[in-house]
Order: sequence, then structure tokens, then C-alpha cells
Amino acid sequence: MGYIVWMPKQEKGSWLGEGDTGTFMNLLDNGLNAIQDGFPGGWGGRYYQPNPATDINPFSNDTSKVKDLVISASMLKKMDEAKEDLTEFPNFFPAAQADFATRMQWSVTKEYKKANHAPIINTISSLKVKAGSAIQVQASVKEPDGDQYEVKWWQFTNSKKSPQLIIQNATNLQTAVQIPANLEPNQPLYLVVEVKDQHQLTNYKTIKIEL
Repeated sequence: MGYIVWMPKQEKGSWLGEGDTGTFMNLLDNGLNAIQDGFPGGWGGRYYQPNPATDINPFSNDTSKVKDLVISASMLKKMDEAKEDLTEFPNFFPAAQADFATRMQWSVTKEYKKANHAPIINTISSLKVKAGSAIQVQASVKEPDGDQYEVKWWQFTNSKKSPQLIIQNATNLQTAVQIPANLEPNQPLYLVVEVKDQHQLTNYKTIKIEL
């Protein structure tokens, strides 16, 4: 059984967007833990928890909420105010595309050593801290292909109101992190270590930090 190519060959660098892939991107095990409750998100987008005060569901079968489908000026204002609190979402597009291209190359490469593979990161998954304290965090990296790689530590958050980690030596495998003095219980923070090889193949590990 063969297959049909439904589009002619495109020029190198061209791209066609479609809607289904993004639905599944957060299922990829890239270390961002996007499918876990409360984590900020991943290649498929940010974590989203509906707010009954601002969200409208035009597909709802609940006839008692028909009035909610009337989009008023006050409703739009509430929606805009909710968006104002959102941080700029990381640009995961290059990493996701490089990962997809690599997987396609795997399908036509018979030997493991002739294909590229993402760096393997080892570090802790969670950490209990005290507000205002300074901590040391370390990761180790195994590069399956012996490639050069770059390291970057960064905080992943969706809210501008979230307490900010102060990260030192952000491009080393060992980093120093200052915990915010205003961190409160049940207010987890997420520290990501990102490792990218010389072919732009990227992997992550996310550390959940809480009191």
C-alpha cells in the first residue's frame, strides 16, 4: 500500500501551518512536563484554566448560560484584563520544528550513530525551599552523539505577578538561585534547564520549587 502526496514539493524553508499538531505537542516527553497539572505549558502552548467570570463557551449545551453568549463591553474588558497579566510565551517554534525534522530523518536512517539525538539531562524534579534563601542547583548532560551543546537556566511562568527567581551563572551546569522573599505557600515556581546541541536539537528539565 502506498500513499498520496497531496501537495507539490515546496521550496526549502517554506512552511504550512495547520491546527491538529499543536493539540498533541504537549504530549512529547521533552522535559517541560506540559501535561502535568499546574505546569506552565510546553511546545503546544501555555497551561490554561478557564475562568467562569471571563470565559465564553459558544458550544455549551447548558441553556441556562445562553445569556453568557452575549459579548458585552464589560465582558471584553474582563477578558482584556485577564490577558494583561500573561507573560510573553517562550518561542518554542524553532525547537519543535528541529525536533520534527530530526524525527523525520530517523525514519530514513538505518544506523543510530548516523542520526542526531537530543541531549539527555539529569537533575532533580522538585525542591523545597525557604522564602528569601539562596540555593545551588546542578544538572548533568549526556550528549548521545558527542555534539557540543549550550546550557540555559530560566524561569517559566505565565503570570507577570509571579515572584521572580534571580538566576546566576545561567549558562553553566551549576547555577545559583535566589528565592524571592515574598514567595508564599501553594505558590510553586518553575525553574527550567534547557540544553541545545549544535544542530539546534533541544531538551529540557523542569524543577518545581515551593515552600
